[in-house]
Amino acid sequence: MRISWKLLVAGICVVLAGGVLASRFLTTTLSLNSAVVRIPSVLEDQRLIPSHLHVTALRREYPFFLARGLPNGGDRFWLDFQEGGGVGLLLYPDAAAREAAYQIGTDGLGDGTRPISDIGERSQFLSNTVGPGLPEIVFMRCSVVVHARLPDVSDSDALAYAQRLDQQLRGIVCG
Repeated sequence: MRISWKLLVAGICVVLAGGVLASRFLTTTLSLNSAVVRIPSVLEDQRLIPSHLHVTALRREYPFFLARGLPNGGDRFWLDFQEGGGVGLLLYPDAAAREAAYQIGTDGLGDGTRPISDIGERSQFLSNTVGPGLPEIVFMRCSVVVHARLPDVSDSDALAYAQRLDQQLRGIVCG
C-alpha cells in the first residue's frame, strides 16, 4: 500500500490546522473562565468604590429593569449598594452580543449623555445634573460591558471610579 506524499502532507496540515483552531478556542475559553472567577473580587474591591457606598450583595443576575432585551449567553454580575444603584457587568465572548448589550445600556441612559474618551473602548456618561440624581456610565472593554449607577456621587467621583474599575478589568478581560 503506497501513500502519496501529497496526501500525507495534506493530512498533516489538516491535523495541525485543527490543533491551532482548538488551541485558540481553548485559550479563549480558559481566559473567559478565569475572568468569571476573578470579576467578583474586582467588583467588590472597596478600594475602587467611592468611600460612602456600601456593598450589600453581589448577584449573578441583572436587575429586571436593566436586563430587558439583553442578549442571551454570557455571564452577568450585579453589585448592589446599600444606598441604591449598583454596578453591572456583562461578560460576552461574542462580539455581536457585546455590541447589542452596549447599545441597550447606552439607549437606556436617555438624552443628555456624552462620550468619555479615556474609559473603556467606548463609553457614554450621564451626568447627575441631567439624569435622575445619580450619575451613570456605560462602557465596553474587551469582552465586557459595564453599567454603573452611583447614588450621591459627584460626576468627577463617578468618572474616577469608572477609570479605576476599567483599569482593573483590563488586566482580566483583555487577553
